[in-house]
Amino acid sequence: RDGDLPLSSPQERLWFLQRMSPADPSYNLAGSFPVAGSFSLGSLAGGLGELVRRHEILRTVFPERDGRAVQVVLPPRPFNLPLADLAALPDPVRSAEARRLARQEAVTVFDLAHGPLFRGLVLRLGAQEHLLLLTLHHIVADGWSFGVFERESTAATRPELPIQYADYAVWQRRWMEGEGAEKLLAYWRQKLAGVPPLLALPLDIPRTAERRPWGARGRLALDRDTSQALRRLARAESATPFMVLLAVFEILLLVETEQRDFVIGTDVANRRPGTENLIGLFVNQIVLRSDLAGDPTFRELL
Repeated sequence: RDGDLPLSSPQERLWFLQRMSPADPSYNLAGSFPVAGSFSLGSLAGGLGELVRRHEILRTVFPERDGRAVQVVLPPRPFNLPLADLAALPDPVRSAEARRLARQEAVTVFDLAHGPLFRGLVLRLGAQEHLLLLTLHHIVADGWSFGVFERESTAATRPELPIQYADYAVWQRRWMEGEGAEKLLAYWRQKLAGVPPLLALPLDIPRTAERRPWGARGRLALDRDTSQALRRLARAESATPFMVLLAVFEILLLVETEQRDFVIGTDVANRRPGTENLIGLFVNQIVLRSDLAGDPTFRELL
């Protein structure tokens, strides 16, 4: 595919953010995949090279033209897959070195203008034990894309893809230049009119004036009985488990803040028919406005 192509809307946003902070690795996506048993570095590199051939986005770079980014698809080439042999190290040292290398891979920044934006490293931990480290820039992939990678790595046959990510980006750009985008913008302006700017959470420390690029992920594991009860409630109310948990979260925020009108942000896969099997940046953020006026019951809120 020749010539300069437009970026999708989320790609433009990430390109701008990375340009403002070129040394920031926040938009690196890193994954590790254990490989047990017999191992051929050449075969694995060949398989990854085929993945790059099939998915143009994995060989796309983002140079700047007259102050604006474009995407350029490069021709396929062999995938460079280095190997770090840690097998001879004693166990505590080997584990520490593996963690260090994995961390180093995860935080090494990409050059969006020149690429590549997809790299790999194999750690040899033993004769029959290896670890494949893959890192991509978020501008070429999202969390869903790792599922595509795993499916393709185990599929016996892989039919050619009917479209590529660049086709989606071109379609989205044309749509945004038409009436559809104006109607969508008007909808969200009406939807969010009058919403309070901040939720008065009882924070341990005060908010800073400057937004910082790091954070943390909180995890809560539900026991089996609670999980099953949640799913039963969702089925009974023709809802999804996400909707039930969202309602619980809204009630928690009401209790903690005594505010009844607020917004919650969440991710959506944003995968249209035909894009489910593509690697690329489709994920989007959506704003959910919560209105708890009138003391609704839990089922009414749901």
